[in-house]
Amino acid sequence: MVSIANDAIFPKEEDEIPFKPVIVRAPGHTNGDSLERFTEIIMFGVAMVGIWIGLFLIAYGGDVGEERYMVLFAGGLISAVIALSMVEFQAKKNEYHLMISQNYLLGLSFFFMAVGTLWGIRYLGGFFTVNELIFEGTLSMGVIDEEGIYNPGPNMIYAQALGAVAMWFAHQRILDRYKGDTSFGWAVATYIPLALLLVGVGRWIVYADYEVSYPLGISIVGLCGLAMYSALMSNKAINFAVVSVVSSIIPIIYEVLNDNADIDGRGGALSLLIFILIIQGYMAGNERLKQSLAEKMSFFVIGVVVIAMLYASTDDLNLVLGPLKSSNLSDLGEFVTLPVALWITVLCAYFPATLRNRVPAMPIGLAFSLWTLNGDEAIVPWTLALIMISYMLFYAKATRMWVANLTLSALSLSYLLSDSIGYGVDQVEINIAIAIGIVIVAETARRLEKVSIWSSVQTVTFIALSSTILESDYWFVTWIFVVYLLGMVYESMLKARNGDDLEKRNATLALLTSLIISSGLLLGGKLEISDSYAIPALSGMSLEYLVLGLIVYALFNTVRDVEVDVGSLLRLLELRAAGAYAYDSETNAWYIKEPEETEILDEASFGSIGRISLAFSLLAITIGISTINADVISGDGFYFVGLYILPVSILFWEINSMDKISSQSRMIGAFMLLIIALSAMPLMLDAAQQDKDGLFQAGILFDILFLSAPIGAFVLINKRGLDRDHLSRGADQVMLCVLLVIGMMDQSGGLLFLSMYGLVSLVAAQYRHHGVTMLAPLATISLLWLGENGIAYSFLESNVFSSDPTQINEIRPPLWFTPVTGTLVAAHMLMPIAWSIREVQLKEDQENPFPYFLPMVWFVLAIWAVLPTASWLPLIACMFGLLNAWVRGDINLIPMLSVGLMFSFMIGFADTMFVNEDDDAGLIFGYSMLFSGIAIYLLWVANKNGILQMNVIDEERLEKIMPYTLDTQLRFLAIASLLLSFDVVNGMGMLVGSAWVTYEAIQKGDKVSILFLPLVDGLAAMNLIHHFGVGPQAMQNFLAGGIFFLEGAAMIYLSSKTDAVYDSKVFEWKDDDEFFQYIEYMGFSGVVAALGGVMLAFGANDQTELALFLTATILTALAITGFDKTQAEVRWRRGLGVFGSVLTLFILFMYNLENDGEILFRGLTLVSIGMLALGYGFLYMNRRSSYNIHDVEIPQVFDTAVPKLKPTPVQDQEDEQDDED
Repeated sequence: MVSIANDAIFPKEEDEIPFKPVIVRAPGHTNGDSLERFTEIIMFGVAMVGIWIGLFLIAYGGDVGEERYMVLFAGGLISAVIALSMVEFQAKKNEYHLMISQNYLLGLSFFFMAVGTLWGIRYLGGFFTVNELIFEGTLSMGVIDEEGIYNPGPNMIYAQALGAVAMWFAHQRILDRYKGDTSFGWAVATYIPLALLLVGVGRWIVYADYEVSYPLGISIVGLCGLAMYSALMSNKAINFAVVSVVSSIIPIIYEVLNDNADIDGRGGALSLLIFILIIQGYMAGNERLKQSLAEKMSFFVIGVVVIAMLYASTDDLNLVLGPLKSSNLSDLGEFVTLPVALWITVLCAYFPATLRNRVPAMPIGLAFSLWTLNGDEAIVPWTLALIMISYMLFYAKATRMWVANLTLSALSLSYLLSDSIGYGVDQVEINIAIAIGIVIVAETARRLEKVSIWSSVQTVTFIALSSTILESDYWFVTWIFVVYLLGMVYESMLKARNGDDLEKRNATLALLTSLIISSGLLLGGKLEISDSYAIPALSGMSLEYLVLGLIVYALFNTVRDVEVDVGSLLRLLELRAAGAYAYDSETNAWYIKEPEETEILDEASFGSIGRISLAFSLLAITIGISTINADVISGDGFYFVGLYILPVSILFWEINSMDKISSQSRMIGAFMLLIIALSAMPLMLDAAQQDKDGLFQAGILFDILFLSAPIGAFVLINKRGLDRDHLSRGADQVMLCVLLVIGMMDQSGGLLFLSMYGLVSLVAAQYRHHGVTMLAPLATISLLWLGENGIAYSFLESNVFSSDPTQINEIRPPLWFTPVTGTLVAAHMLMPIAWSIREVQLKEDQENPFPYFLPMVWFVLAIWAVLPTASWLPLIACMFGLLNAWVRGDINLIPMLSVGLMFSFMIGFADTMFVNEDDDAGLIFGYSMLFSGIAIYLLWVANKNGILQMNVIDEERLEKIMPYTLDTQLRFLAIASLLLSFDVVNGMGMLVGSAWVTYEAIQKGDKVSILFLPLVDGLAAMNLIHHFGVGPQAMQNFLAGGIFFLEGAAMIYLSSKTDAVYDSKVFEWKDDDEFFQYIEYMGFSGVVAALGGVMLAFGANDQTELALFLTATILTALAITGFDKTQAEVRWRRGLGVFGSVLTLFILFMYNLENDGEILFRGLTLVSIGMLALGYGFLYMNRRSSYNIHDVEIPQVFDTAVPKLKPTPVQDQEDEQDDED
């Protein structure tokens, strides 16, 4: 796929370089680095903006007059001259070839030139008018009001527009002078006319006295045309794309903001879009323009036109073309309106390009945009649209099928939209004739194979969904439409039976579309059957659901071998995403590139049970049954629940008729059963609420019915034998999870839930589906099986909880378990725990051993709900887990269990300690971290002495699964826990942790500890200072910040002593790269600590401005060291220092702005930012020396050849010998 951003506009006919030249540089050579070039441009831009804005704040803080335009005039031109001189100075050295940085600087000079020129014209106009020098009468540039203020007139629009045109020719001359990369310069030159239109939208409307006069209209159209021509000259697709879209939007913007126009003048700005569309249509038809670009842009342009037509229609805007106004056309004005003119303009302007297949969006967009037309104005466009699409489908030979499909669909969709919002033709006869014409065209095209089946289905559907069909007085009209639609799809499936897979797929997609439409009609109540056909015994049943489901099943069950199942469709989407399919525009079909992909598609099939029509039928039938009133099945009418045997029987028959029952088929069967159960739940829950006397008989029958399906499938599989060639563990696991969900819908009081839970648990344990075992406790979230009118509740109430039956459904924290469900889950989890211990005792080597950690977690959480209080139970569980991990040799779990210790201490302390303290939450956390740190420290000591490794058998396995050694992890957790104990026990835990880190850093040379040493020591010292109240708050902040700063300074100092650090016996280095990388980490750590100390010492003491200034000073010094030759490869110093110092000063400016500081200080701050950025820009420029033009030239549009190297005389060997002497 071609990218618009990097694509060219014109196809190149001459030989060109297929790719950019490869630049070979010496190792370590960083001159010309793209990031540095980018930073250089950014710094120059920041310098210009900062200095300019700062000077404006300093000089013009108050109210000023025309002088401001003089400043913009002079400043813009001076800045442009400076920037252009820099480009010229550097370009001369390299034969006028520009680098990337010079390209951006050239564009910046164009920008400043535009500012100076356009505002200069504004200043000169005011200057001459105020001083009564020239420009009077028809050439007047404005008037002077009573207060002596100059107000520009319409001629100022001409002046600025002509200035923009003249400036563009100057830019073109400058660009022709240079070679190499000039893309940004062309972009700026292209966007300046549009920028003038956008920036001047408010002013120009005022200049024109709120009338779209000739100066304003000519300027808008002329500048838009100039911008589009300039975009073509730039030969950059992104420029042409932006300009085309923005040019179309500009008339809309002017129309929206021109809210003071008179009634007849409303629509004058938007009418200019007609001329712009003519220009764009001419360019789109140009054969030099790439067809791919024209195709992409046609979609954007037609989108803007649709918005413009809708805006003109809703606001009743007039067509204004000079002296021609629709308001002056009397009766003819009803037909010749602005939306109609826009529509016809697009049709005529883009018609030549459409015939050449260059703008496919135009017929599609024109057809779609018809819905924006209202009243009799729509007659002519609708008539022309029918003629246009008839010509496309039946006469034009170059029409691509996908364009025909989308155009026909868009036409019918437009008819439906206009009908839905009350638009369209007012005359009923013509409106009906248009609808009939669309249907006739669609059906004729389908039979002639001019359009695909899905396009015809969509077209007929959209027409039939209009009020003509849906609001008919006869209920069977919509049924006729649905049956016709399904019959059309059924006919296509019969035709596809002898075709290939692609035809079957298209027919299936058409079926899916028809079912979606039918579902919408069902849900919208448009398929209701007359009450005269209602069944009295089944009060409330919606027969339309039942009838439609039976019709779909009966009709498409006969073509079950044609319909593509869900698995194949999903695989099809995957193949298309992976690029395995290719599109044939002639046949409007996708074909598989590689033949072996067809076998993969067959393997992904779920079988006939995965048909969409089957799922729809089961869902519709079940919903139809579920619409019975709840009082029908409550009480003695419980046997009506047996109606659900109809969808269940259909599902079982489908399973029985399958040749092979794979894992995927069983999974889909479970999902189908879940669909039936979910659809039945509203009725069953409502009936359960009404039937409170005794057991819920309807629920017992419901559970028996839904148990029969999996039991029957199990018996069928045992009878046939398991198809081991089509097994999938993933599909089987999903099936078991679905059965658990079905069990959660228990209505009898345990019959369905306990059976499903037990079945899934046994099967999961038998086939080692441990994931299902771990998910099974989630099913206990549902407490439907413990309902008061259920079997389980009656048994538990009379035998177990006779003293307090409320405990049966009492949910106890921390999760959703009740005493009953907790007992069930705890008993279940004992099984994998016991098997896990047994495997360890027998030393069985299993590929998929039983887990013990997660079952143990579930066991603890479940038994927690059973016990009256269990605050210390998590701690006991963690200790048991640690012991078990040590015994089993799974020491990789010890770090995770150590983290569990922290939370376990918090849970225990929260329930038993500090409940009367004011800061109980902080004390609970602090003591939890302290005791956890002590416990983990003991584990670390045990590991140090080799105790934890006593039972480890496979050390290689542990090395692979553990990212860090156990010693490192335990040491980190112990230190972190002690540091997080904060001020409990007078902060001793944090002090011990800090001392430990310091010891590891200094004595053992732990590199990570050294990097974090300033942070750890600083936090520990700050904690002690604040805890013992050393001096006032300001002194505490200053002392803490000083410690951070001193340790950071020490780290910076050590990072500069590279030889001493490298030769130190404390460290061991793998290679020099590791050493230099670590040195930079040390420097970075020191800088961060020092900056943090400054902000803490001064920023927290209401001296934010001083803190920000010192921070900027430090970062500036850091940036300067990054430009030193000895630090040439240290990019982070330059990056952090340069951007950090500039950003810090900007934060200082914003802080002063928010606190209403002095304007002078704000201006000086911005000027400082600009000067600092300017210095950085020159430093980056000086880093890069001259370059070889042949290395960096980028081929351009009109000069694609690399200049040949000039021959150089070869020096003979004698001369070389003389030179050596």
